[in-house]
Amino acid sequence: MTDEAAEAPRPADPAEASPAQAPPVGRRAWLDRLDWAQLETPSLTASFWTAAGVFALAYWLTPFPPCIDYPQHLALGAILRRLFDPAAPEHATYVATLLTYNGLFHVLVATLALVVPVEIAGKLLLSLVPVLTASAALAIVDVARRPRWYAAFVLPISYSYIVGWGFINYALFAPVAMLTFAWWVRWRDGERRVIGWVIGGALTVAYAHVLAMLCLCISVGVATVARQWPREVGVRRWLRELLSAPWPILPAAAYAVVVYLVHRRAPHIYWEPWKDGTDVPAWQKLWNLSSFAVGNLGSPADRVIFLLSLGLIAVLFVVAAFMPPAPTAPRTREISALALTWFLLYLITPRVFMSTWWIFERLPLFWLVFLVAATPRVDGAVVRLVRGAIVAAGLALSITTARAFASIPDARDADAIIDDIPAGSRVIAVMHGVSAAPAVWREMWVHQLAYFVVRRRGEIAFDFTRYASLPVRRRDAGEAPPRFPSGLEWLPDRYDPRAAYAAYFPWVLVRSPDEDPASDPRWRTFGAYGERVTLVSHRGRFWLFDASAIHGASTADGG
Repeated sequence: MTDEAAEAPRPADPAEASPAQAPPVGRRAWLDRLDWAQLETPSLTASFWTAAGVFALAYWLTPFPPCIDYPQHLALGAILRRLFDPAAPEHATYVATLLTYNGLFHVLVATLALVVPVEIAGKLLLSLVPVLTASAALAIVDVARRPRWYAAFVLPISYSYIVGWGFINYALFAPVAMLTFAWWVRWRDGERRVIGWVIGGALTVAYAHVLAMLCLCISVGVATVARQWPREVGVRRWLRELLSAPWPILPAAAYAVVVYLVHRRAPHIYWEPWKDGTDVPAWQKLWNLSSFAVGNLGSPADRVIFLLSLGLIAVLFVVAAFMPPAPTAPRTREISALALTWFLLYLITPRVFMSTWWIFERLPLFWLVFLVAATPRVDGAVVRLVRGAIVAAGLALSITTARAFASIPDARDADAIIDDIPAGSRVIAVMHGVSAAPAVWREMWVHQLAYFVVRRRGEIAFDFTRYASLPVRRRDAGEAPPRFPSGLEWLPDRYDPRAAYAAYFPWVLVRSPDEDPASDPRWRTFGAYGERVTLVSHRGRFWLFDASAIHGASTADGG
């Protein structure tokens, strides 16, 4: 079957239909506006968007979405919202630093919070992650001239490993980078009316997350180089194309470079250059690909379905190898080059780069989308089997994910204990158990305390205001009062009840350990000083203590 013959069918033109069949003009215009979202058949369209919608709905089935760093980012959005008020007391402690390349989520949360609660604003944006991922997959397969149902292969990565980490700016705007790439391809190939979308999309990505912007630049660069060789068009034309094609994204790239240089000169900024280059062997990246791509749920469902998706893609490649050669689709060479590039980058990119962790784990999304777009067209009964299997798998995983979110243990207790913390308190979290197993295995309780800052004024011992790339910082740069050392939020047994930070943060939120969930954790947390602390609230595995007497007594003792 030729590529032209396999094009996705579009709704029939009303002018060609009988008067009885022709839809009303208003309905026709509405359908035309939604043409970008339609797959080959109404049932495929409904199944595809239902799966994306259920992934989005999952975030509304729990008070605490299982995304590790998300509460800290939400707290920054809440603080930024308060900083909109010139009289807010937060101005004494925090300053807004809106020159950023990692801050659009926080700005959007703060803006939405003018009309809805902060937690609702955050969930609205979280819900866009699977919707934007599905939209980006559709846009890329469209410019690659592949069947639109191929986008369903991307559904299993909607709740990706990186979303599970709560890297919200990247998770939300990496799909926007792919949408921008699709618009750029259309502009480059003659659709000049989309130039505003290209420039605006690139600037949006640059403000949202610098790594997503770098991914966009790499994709544009690879596509430009692979499109044509010097021997095909001549060296002069090839160079001209090489220099002129990327110009719509250059303003955004320049902005990211300027912000990086400014941040590197900022005082008291948290950098860990000695950790750059930390990595795992390439063979482990291959062996554990499903875990680095998804791997969030307590069951293996997300990993199994992700691997099933790759297996079905492989089936299409094998079937295509035994079919008569078909005319090469436009852009096949550059899309294939992009798929290969992102696979190699996944293998060779370190885990830590420029003091930023979990880098290579962010790349499977780009590789999968371009792999899908490079998958050849096939014909016959196998298409119906593969298409049905992948759409069903996407729906099944979305429902499984939603059920897992709805059944997170201790969610109601966690919600209640946050509300038990008095406004204005200074609180530290000592979480001896951090996962939401058996529903979700990710360490979602590590930063749960940040919801206290989301809901009311107060201070927590560890927050993200020390990072230069984020749009809210402490005026004291996190050096005073004594701060809970970074990394110790993952090491609860190193909490020292006699340390200076413990004196400044006398309220202590504790979660009991997994191996002994029903026990009172005060002795494990405070050791010999356990009898001096006061239990303020107890909700399931969550305990709230007032430990101020430890330091009051030690002062009286002359300690």
